Amino acid sequence: MFNVVKHARPTVSPKLRLALVAGLLSVLALLSGAQKFGINPQALAASTVNGALRGVNSFLGRKAELAPLPRARALRAASQDQRQMRLVSTSAAPGSQVTVPVEFNAAGGEHSIAFSLRFDAAALGKPQVTLTAETLGATLNVNADEIKAGRLGVQLVLAEGQQLAAGVRTLVNLEFSISAKLNVATLPLEFDDQPVARYVTDAKANVISTGFINGLVAVQPGLEADVAPRTDGGNAILSVADWALLGRFAAQLDTPSIGSEFQRADCAPRATLGDGQITIADWVQAGRYAAGLDAPVAAGGPSAPVALSNGAGVLLAQTVSPDQQARAVRVLPATFQRGQNGSTPVELTALGTEFAVGFTLNFDATQLTFVDAVRGADAAAATLVVNANDAANG
Repeated sequence: MFNVVKHARPTVSPKLRLALVAGLLSVLALLSGAQKFGINPQALAASTVNGALRGVNSFLGRKAELAPLPRARALRAASQDQRQMRLVSTSAAPGSQVTVPVEFNAAGGEHSIAFSLRFDAAALGKPQVTLTAETLGATLNVNADEIKAGRLGVQLVLAEGQQLAAGVRTLVNLEFSISAKLNVATLPLEFDDQPVARYVTDAKANVISTGFINGLVAVQPGLEADVAPRTDGGNAILSVADWALLGRFAAQLDTPSIGSEFQRADCAPRATLGDGQITIADWVQAGRYAAGLDAPVAAGGPSAPVALSNGAGVLLAQTVSPDQQARAVRVLPATFQRGQNGSTPVELTALGTEFAVGFTLNFDATQLTFVDAVRGADAAAATLVVNANDAANG
């Protein structure tokens, strides 16, 4: 429900997001294994959307006002050096890939960075080093001469004229393959000076004192989609509790921790054990596991978010004219009276196989105030999850 309010429009109107996720969980009622997971088949009446679906009505209301240099000294006390480089501790399942970010608490002005990493080569194999969004364009040199001994050297030099801005920056991501022979284990990751000595310099090659903080990889077996209870890291039982929590993750009401929890939450597509994104596809897959439609599988896939791919299990939205796309989600035109509540329907033109819908709605927060979102007549049996955390910003 929107209330149209006369309000001075700022020079730049903020356009943040209101996330709405609607999933038709009712199919779970038809599944043979639903009752053993505590699902009431009568409460979840099956329905398949065919034709035009009036999925969600949005409501708004009244608005209220590279050459090696002498290395920097190693960290001996947490507060000894303003600048600190850290191997971010994380977790993942046996036989899977694990991503370890290398973070740097920069003070500003850093230009060239080098370090070596020591790890258990029998447990962590096939190491890869990649730049991040914060270091794209930099020159990255990796010394893998001693990789069989569990040592890897990294040199990072920013482009000419560039330097790090103050703040916590992710310099590179380290990726390893965890041995499938492991069960529960803790694998240390340590900074070293072989084969590349540690150092941080500015653009004039002046050495900058820096502290170095080691990390670890915790190997944690688990099941795909087994995320509840969060305090226990799952319980090896796939139930509606996992489905409900995945819905909160997909709507960004809660955020899975990087590592094992993200890996278990990112369960779709099932064939690839996830795609590095938490979306309504993961919510739907968790429901299938909970209802016994799909057999449980060991956790795997990405342990941290990756760039969104068109090969994901979600059909990515496209802005095209209605006559160019048979299946489409649209906000229908509506006329609002200033100072009064009004609503506008969100409509899905369906082809008959749709099960869940997710989208973000942007609006002018200087003129409209979000009040509520409710299920439309054709989605009465659906489960609706609304993230209104950024509604005040449009």
